[in-house]
Amino acid sequence: MLQKEHFAIGTTRVHSPRAWSAIALVLMGAVLGVALVANRSGEIESVRAATTITAATCNQADVQSAINQAKDGDVVQIPAGTCTWTGTITVSPKAITIQGAGINKTVIVDEVPRAPRQMPLLSVTTLVGKAFRLTGFTFKGGVTQTATNYSGVLLIGGTSQAVRIDNNSFSNLFGKHIHTTGAFWGVIDHNTFTASFRTEFIIASMPGWGGKAYGDGSWSEPLYLGTEKALYIEDNTFNWPPTNDLVALDADEGSRIVFRRNTLTNGGIGNHGTDSGQRNRGARSFEVYDNVMTSSNSWFTPIFIRSGTGVIFNNTFNGFSPWNSIPGPAIKLRNFRNADSFVPFGACDGSSPYDKNDGIVYVSGTHTGAAASTNVLTDSTKSWTANQWATGYSLRNTTKNWGSIISGNTANTITVVGSSYGASYTFDPGDSYKILRALRCLDQPGAGTGDLITGSPPTSASWPNQITDPIYQWNNTANNGTVSMSSYFPNVKVGIDWINNTPRPGYIPYQYPHPL
Repeated sequence: MLQKEHFAIGTTRVHSPRAWSAIALVLMGAVLGVALVANRSGEIESVRAATTITAATCNQADVQSAINQAKDGDVVQIPAGTCTWTGTITVSPKAITIQGAGINKTVIVDEVPRAPRQMPLLSVTTLVGKAFRLTGFTFKGGVTQTATNYSGVLLIGGTSQAVRIDNNSFSNLFGKHIHTTGAFWGVIDHNTFTASFRTEFIIASMPGWGGKAYGDGSWSEPLYLGTEKALYIEDNTFNWPPTNDLVALDADEGSRIVFRRNTLTNGGIGNHGTDSGQRNRGARSFEVYDNVMTSSNSWFTPIFIRSGTGVIFNNTFNGFSPWNSIPGPAIKLRNFRNADSFVPFGACDGSSPYDKNDGIVYVSGTHTGAAASTNVLTDSTKSWTANQWATGYSLRNTTKNWGSIISGNTANTITVVGSSYGASYTFDPGDSYKILRALRCLDQPGAGTGDLITGSPPTSASWPNQITDPIYQWNNTANNGTVSMSSYFPNVKVGIDWINNTPRPGYIPYQYPHPL
């Protein structure tokens, strides 16, 4: 291909003979109805000229027919109108643009049945080397299909490195508005997301990174902060009512996300850890900057991180409820496996082989207190120093096979942190216990690259030697005050896993706007 050689007809600019050869190719192609290009050897090749295929209407059958006709490079034009879709539009791997007449002009109403399966309104599969774009639509929730679609109303996956979803309106869709999967890169930009109820707008997953499953491939590769190797979410507007907020973004399965220059009203962002998704891994990396998040009556923390590493800077937080202590820990780091167990990785309490444990049983014994004692162990044979175990140790009930971190102790009682997922942590007379300690938890906040894990369940139950790679935050403000990160989980430590008010050494943001 011809690169870095430009020409302008009707100017006095001087260019190389190759540029004038390009002019000749363009003129010849116009006559023949094809595109003529010179390959690396200088030979002339013909490429089918891109065409615009216009659907007869915005009805589901007409749109599917136009998409089926399209070939690489084509634009599928959907005319203005309001159309209700009752089934899924599917897009196979093609380098095409699907373009509506504009926001509030081409309006698609979601009435796709939720049963027996949760099918999306639009299902797109992409392929590396083939660009895909979706632009110029309003997608709205219907009136009969109001059950939540947890799989995503718009489901986009595959391996393309040039996906763009831009200049659309997503309004009151019943379900996760956009669910990305596969391992593609690209940008979601200049869209408006609005909900009159509590919902999540974008769920970002990259389970197939590097050709592996569950996000394993992403966790075994280095960070690529500040590069094109991520899903960019920029210049979007997200709106919820004050009492029904949630996250604009939730990320998991090895995802690498850049969230920048967005405006959020009554909501925040977060990511998942390697916990409640069972075999699926947590989010791998994040870059969050130049966003404005405002809440008049929000219970949700602006940024809630459960996995991975990255940078958070130049964000502005306004409002949010007083109990979130803003100014204060507007960025919360959580590691739910410290107090809950999930298949197949278990609890991070010193007993799971997937974590880095010190391998010591510090104390063992039995519960001598009352039956059904919730979260409190009593061992009348002990005489401990007050709170000597509240510094990163865990207690495991080996009779009932659960474990949690210790929040405090007296001379002969230990209190553990209760479950965040509704598990019952009780002791009955005779229950056996051990005090253990995990030094690092799999994929916790501040975790970096490690050995490849494969299989389900994993073929090797061992600590993957993940490096420590701290999260950096700087120049964020909340109600004109200083912002800090916080964590009450003992394996997520300040100065090790997160660093406040310090730029990440060597970090340079990727170019803005995104090249796509």
